[in-house]
Amino acid sequence: MTNHISRKRSVPFPEGYGIFPYLIVKRGYALYQQLPIHLHTGIEPNHSTTGLAVGIAKEESRTYAELQHDEDFRKTLLAIAQHVHDDLKLPCCLVFGLADALYLSEAGQLPHQSIPSGGTLLNALGNPIQLSSLHYLKAYDDLA
Repeated sequence: MTNHISRKRSVPFPEGYGIFPYLIVKRGYALYQQLPIHLHTGIEPNHSTTGLAVGIAKEESRTYAELQHDEDFRKTLLAIAQHVHDDLKLPCCLVFGLADALYLSEAGQLPHQSIPSGGTLLNALGNPIQLSSLHYLKAYDDLA
């Protein structure tokens, strides 16, 4: 008798999802909601995508890979994540990269090298986008 293990194939992420940085909200047992964090250099963010928006100075020419370790930038993202956590009263995880996260809960903040994955991943509107898969684009694995 052969034991067949079926793995669900990952479907492509909708535009704007699966890209660092993002915020994960734990909505229930194995139920996670991704809130993409979009960086923009204009006065108004691009309203064609859902998620959170962070304004970057027009003269800022650094990439996210460079910005992700900038203390002021991280504080800005943390303030947004903390606001979401305080509003929802649910555990959250601010994901900066493959092994760079900050978990937020009623107990406080905990930096960690492990990021959420698996379960059912919902988009910002609450619709499922991934099942039992990574919460980020697979292309990041090739960069590690």
